[in-house]
Amino acid sequence: MKVSYEQIRDIARLARLELSQKEVPLLAAEFEELLGFFDCVSGIECGISADECRNSVQMSSLREDEPLASLKEEELPGGDRRRGGMYRVGRVVK
Repeated sequence: MKVSYEQIRDIARLARLELSQKEVPLLAAEFEELLGFFDCVSGIECGISADECRNSVQMSSLREDEPLASLKEEELPGGDRRRGGMYRVGRVVK
């Protein structure tokens, strides 16, 4: 599958990456290689359908959710620094 430079720039923007002009073609080639691999793998017959694969997890192996008691506000660390429902913290900006 062909990946355009514009698509690479969009992906980089979404990932908050700054790419140089030299990096865009390199990343496009890597993406094309990955997509080709995924396309190849998706065509492999393994004898099990996607639904069977999803349903193969044994639910009995998972534990049941059990609600536990939560901490009271008085038990929270730094509870002595509360004022008006908020916590005082140390200054972080000089």
